[in-house]
Amino acid sequence: MKIKYTPSFADSLEHTILYWQNELKLSTVKIHQFTSHIDKKIKLIGAYPGIGTDVTELYGFEKQTYRILIGHSYGIFYRLDQANNQIIIGAIFNTAEMKV
Repeated sequence: MKIKYTPSFADSLEHTILYWQNELKLSTVKIHQFTSHIDKKIKLIGAYPGIGTDVTELYGFEKQTYRILIGHSYGIFYRLDQANNQIIIGAIFNTAEMKV
């Protein structure tokens, strides 16, 4: 399946990186390590689309939605679009903000 990134993914990733830079004062090297880990997780979703946890009912989504955790602090929502053979990558979020 082809990976498709949503605008909400781009916005949330940018917001997360700015938070890491400005609030946590993480180094460029550390930020690169985190973003590389995110990239690896998304590639894992591409190889194994059903690997995430189905969180449709947990969060009250109308469409079937999955979540994959990135370490202990972050997660990504995604959906499978079988008709178009796509994996739609949604927002990245801090797990402290969501029930996991």
